[in-house]
Amino acid sequence: MIYFDHAATAPLHPKAKEAMAEAMEVLGNPSSLHTAGSGAKKLLEQSRAAVAEALGCEPGEILFTSGGTEANALALHGRKKILTSPMEHPSVAGNMKNTAFLPVTSKGTVSLDTAETALKSGVDLVSLQHANNETGLIQPIEELGALCQAYGVPFHSDGVQAVGKIPICLHRLPISLYSFSAHKFGGPVGVGGLYRKAGTATEPLYRGGMQEKGSRPGTESVLLACGMAAALTAAVEEMAETEAYLTSLEEELLHGLTALGGVPTGEGNRVPGHIHIRFPHRDGEALVSALDLHGVCLSAGAACHSRSHTPSETLLAMGFSKEEASSALRITLGRENTHEEVHTFLALLEDCLK
Repeated sequence: MIYFDHAATAPLHPKAKEAMAEAMEVLGNPSSLHTAGSGAKKLLEQSRAAVAEALGCEPGEILFTSGGTEANALALHGRKKILTSPMEHPSVAGNMKNTAFLPVTSKGTVSLDTAETALKSGVDLVSLQHANNETGLIQPIEELGALCQAYGVPFHSDGVQAVGKIPICLHRLPISLYSFSAHKFGGPVGVGGLYRKAGTATEPLYRGGMQEKGSRPGTESVLLACGMAAALTAAVEEMAETEAYLTSLEEELLHGLTALGGVPTGEGNRVPGHIHIRFPHRDGEALVSALDLHGVCLSAGAACHSRSHTPSETLLAMGFSKEEASSALRITLGRENTHEEVHTFLALLEDCLK
């Protein structure tokens, strides 16, 4: 199998496997006051501190969640009017009732021309993804965050596709809330987190115990937290080396894709190893199915939309027609991919296109 779908989920990092194997031997509920509970609590807080260090914030600003979807929902819950973009993940778009939208350019990034007018209209939260989950394009969160600060409006960013892939120091960014998910950077599925800057308020999604400062009730999974912390620490330590390697794969792959008639989508900085390319007058989902028969795993768009059989909202927002928006492939690479796999894939794709 050739696995080119790391933006959907990345393979579990060996360091995460090791950390989780050790955590499996620990008995105790982190909320219990006895010795076993204290041992579990210690591991949980060590994991929180490691995540905070990797993201450039304080441990007390990290809330553990079940993943990026819950983190996004928690950040948005209780807000009356939100300014966002039409390119957001469904866990953002689906948790808004009264919404204003920033326009999207043909290059695939939001335009901030109307942001000040929207901020003056009484929005109580702004939400913009750090990197788009389809195109991989990095959005202007620093510029938008600075505007939010000037108007005293909290700013949330969905960082699920950015964390572990590009350098991030949350204390240096004008951000109030920031979501992430472990399985996108080599951690286990089922755990993620929300950075909540000190002094920023959130409303719990549901009631229960006082875990996570009462913001996210329910017994924390020490096992998953340990795996996430180990994976994120490793991703940050290996980031420069990983980026250099993925860039070499990406350059070779893009050269071959364009030679086969592919047209890259959008312009600007992307997360490393993320390619989004259209094949005019072809059906992206049909190509995905054909390639899957040959053992190649990739996407026609974001995994959260893959079974909806509807054109990409992101590409429609960029100005593409429904036919054009249905002609794309998303290819996302990881460290275990090889140049040999690139060669094999390009040959298979050529056959499928024919």
